[in-house]
Amino acid sequence: MGKKIGIITLWDSQDNYGQVLQCYALQRYLIKNHQEAYLIKTVSDSLAPQSPFRRLLNLPKKVLTYRFWSLLYFRYKLRVFDKRFGIVNRHFDDFRDKFINSTKAVYDISALRNDPPDADIYITGSDQVWGGPSELYFLNFTPKGKRKYSYAASFGSNPFTKDGCSKMENYLNDFSEVTVREESGVAKCKLLGIDATRIIDPTGLLTASDYMSIAECESSENYILLYLLGNFTDVDIDEVFNFAKAKKMSVKYIASQGRNDKYDKIFPSPTEWIGLIANAKYIITNSYHCCMFSIYFEKKFMALPLTGIFKKMNVRMDTLFGTYHIPRVKSLDELLSSVFDYSSITQCLEEDRHKAMKIIDKWIK
Repeated sequence: MGKKIGIITLWDSQDNYGQVLQCYALQRYLIKNHQEAYLIKTVSDSLAPQSPFRRLLNLPKKVLTYRFWSLLYFRYKLRVFDKRFGIVNRHFDDFRDKFINSTKAVYDISALRNDPPDADIYITGSDQVWGGPSELYFLNFTPKGKRKYSYAASFGSNPFTKDGCSKMENYLNDFSEVTVREESGVAKCKLLGIDATRIIDPTGLLTASDYMSIAECESSENYILLYLLGNFTDVDIDEVFNFAKAKKMSVKYIASQGRNDKYDKIFPSPTEWIGLIANAKYIITNSYHCCMFSIYFEKKFMALPLTGIFKKMNVRMDTLFGTYHIPRVKSLDELLSSVFDYSSITQCLEEDRHKAMKIIDKWIK
């Protein structure tokens, strides 16, 4: 066995398929290459409860912001969704138990500093681990003499406040190497005085055949897959269903995080989610990872941009479309007529994949 590698990333969602699959993919790639990789379960220090006095002190300046009211409405949508559907079991815990090696204990930053799980190398990423200056996701517990890296970390909608930038600059100076997921992340690191390299999302370390080895595929009917996160998005769902009916196709509608409308929804497990993408005729989504899996399975897809307070997260789509030269589909009719040149797209994907593999090989050697 090679190096012992501890991975810290976002991991505990019950409905974000991209989150759990990026966690799976990085670990699976390392294990395939004879490393002893495991997830360190954590709870972020950014989620630590504030005192009632501190919350009261911060309330007036928050109430005056557009973000405050948008988040309040978003949370309302989540409550309505939960009330309508109850506890939806997508079997995420079953997936983690079966496919992801992890610690039994769940650590906070204090516990990690006092007694971190043993590893030769610590890796943070991918996903939006740097959405805020959390000490946990900047690995501010790594024992002296141990190496730490970021794999395709994303800043998400990090506001880059003056105080946050100062903290992140100090945190990143301790890394052996920094890699990020978006080109915008490279630019942000440069502002912090850090040299960073953009590399592929960890899901791209595995191939379509790797994913088919765990996928559950029950349907081969002619359908459009509609997968929507609850993030604010301008989408006319009536139009999607009417379009499918006119083309004699069905719609399989997967909804996460507060999608409240009249249409029936399905709640697949992660392995079923992969199978649904693999068998779909067309895909419509506002999910970055669903777009990535559409590429792995060489599908025609339409990416819906996020709006409102989530708009800054669209930079990840800019990198995706620019890197792989994918047509930006803007209408349903265009989805059918657009040419997806997968001979060229796959070549770009393979180059990106091998670039990341070389970087990881350098780390573990």
